Amino acid sequence: MKKTLLLIVISLFFSFKTYSQIGIGQPIDLIMCDNNFDGIATFDLTVNDAIVLGSQNPADFIITYHETLLDANNGTNAIAVSTTYTNVSNPQTLYIRVEELATGNYETTSFQLMVEANLLPNFPNVYEICNGSSVVVDTGLEGQPFEITWYQDGFYLQDETNPYFVVNQPGVYGVLVYALSGNCEYYESFEVIETQYDSLSNPSSQEICDEDGDGFATFDLQTTIDEIQANIQNPLATVTFHSSLADADMGVNEFGPIFTNYVPYNQTVFVRVASSTGSCYGVVTLDLVVEVGCLPLNSVTLYGCSTDPNGITTFDLTSLNSEIVNGDNEANYQYSYYVSETNAIAQVNEIASPTNYTNTSNPQTIYVRVEANVSGNNSITTMTLNVLESPEVISDTTYTICDGQEIVLNPSPNSNGNWIFNWSTFENTPEIVVSEAGIYTVEVQSSEESCLEIVTFEVLTTDPPT
Repeated sequence: MKKTLLLIVISLFFSFKTYSQIGIGQPIDLIMCDNNFDGIATFDLTVNDAIVLGSQNPADFIITYHETLLDANNGTNAIAVSTTYTNVSNPQTLYIRVEELATGNYETTSFQLMVEANLLPNFPNVYEICNGSSVVVDTGLEGQPFEITWYQDGFYLQDETNPYFVVNQPGVYGVLVYALSGNCEYYESFEVIETQYDSLSNPSSQEICDEDGDGFATFDLQTTIDEIQANIQNPLATVTFHSSLADADMGVNEFGPIFTNYVPYNQTVFVRVASSTGSCYGVVTLDLVVEVGCLPLNSVTLYGCSTDPNGITTFDLTSLNSEIVNGDNEANYQYSYYVSETNAIAQVNEIASPTNYTNTSNPQTIYVRVEANVSGNNSITTMTLNVLESPEVISDTTYTICDGQEIVLNPSPNSNGNWIFNWSTFENTPEIVVSEAGIYTVEVQSSEESCLEIVTFEVLTTDPPT
C-alpha cells in the first residue's frame, strides 16, 4: 500500500507545469503609426516569436500571448489571433508565455504596444557648434524597430543609420524614421550653426546725450545684444556684460541689460559672448559715452507720395522740426539739413531749399543738425525719406444723366486687380454703376502700403427732352 501511494505522488509531481528559466529573449515593444489619431491600431504580435526563442527550435515550444500576467502564468485566455491584434489601450502591456513541450516548464515576459502620432522628439530648430566642437542629435529610438536615415543639406548620408548622429559641420540636417511595424514614416529637420568665438568684433559704442551735465546716464544694453547676435548670425549665443576682463573670462558678476554707468562720461565694459553650451566664448569691449553740450533728438521718418516708378518726389524737410526736438518749440532751435553725416559734422554743403527738396533715392537718409539758440548745445540726428506709391486717379468729376439712366463711375481706368477701393456706397469694386443723383466718393490705394487718393463724383439728373 505504501509503494502505491509513493508512485501516485511521484506521478503527480512530474505532471505539474512549473515556472522555470528556459532562456528566452526580451521581446521588443511594437509601435504603430496613428494615422487617424484615435490611439488604436492592429498589431502582428508574432514578430516577437523569433526574438524570444533566439536560436532555440520553435518546434520545441508553444508561444501564447495574454492580456494579463495572471493569464500568462495560468496558461489561460490566450489571445486567439495574435497576427491581427487590436490594442484596447494606449500604451498597452501584453505578456508572452513560452512553454517547453518536453517538460511543461514555462517562462513569461512582457512588452508594450504603442500607437504613436509622431515617433520623433521635438528637436530644437537650431543647434550650435563652436571652434571645432560637435553636437549629438539623438532621436531617442535606440533598440526600436525603425529604419533611420540622416540627411545633410538635402543629401542622403549613406553610412549614418544610427538613432543618434554626431554633427561637427554646420548645415541643414534632417532625419527620416520609418516604422517597420507601422509602415509609416516621419521627418524632422534642424539647422546646425557654427560660430568662431575667438574672432569677434567690438560692437558699436552707445552714446547718450547728458541733459543735466553730471556725466551719468542709463543705457539699454539689449540693443548691443541684438547687434552682436545679428553680426555673428547666432540667436543662441549668450551675451553678458561685466566690469572687468577677469569677470568676463570667468562669466561672473554680470549686469544689465539696463545699466547706469558709474564712471562719468566714458566707461568701457567687457562683453562676454558665449555658446549656448558655454563650451566656447569670446570677450569684446563696449564703449558707453555720455555726451555733454548736446541735445536729445529724435530720429524721424518723412513719407511722400509719387506716381514715379523710381520713387522720386518733393519733400518739406522742415515739417518734422517739432517732432525732432521732442515736441519743444522749434523756434528755440536752428536747423540745417545735409545729405551726408560728414557734411553735417563739418557744416558744409547744407541743403539750400529744405522746404522744396527732391530726393535722389528711395529711401534716402538726411542728416539734421540742430543747435539750441540759448545754450549753443547741438546734435545731429537722421531723417529717413520714404516715398510710397501713389495710385493714378482721375480728377473730381461731375456727370449729368437723364432721369432713369445709369452711369459707370471709375476713378482709376488703369488700375489692376490688386488695387483697393472703398466707396461711400460700401462697395469695394474698381467701378460702380449708379442711376441716382448724389455725391459719390471713393478711396483708392494701389496696395496696403501705398498712399491713399480720394476721388469725388457728383451725379446730376435732368428730365429727358420732350
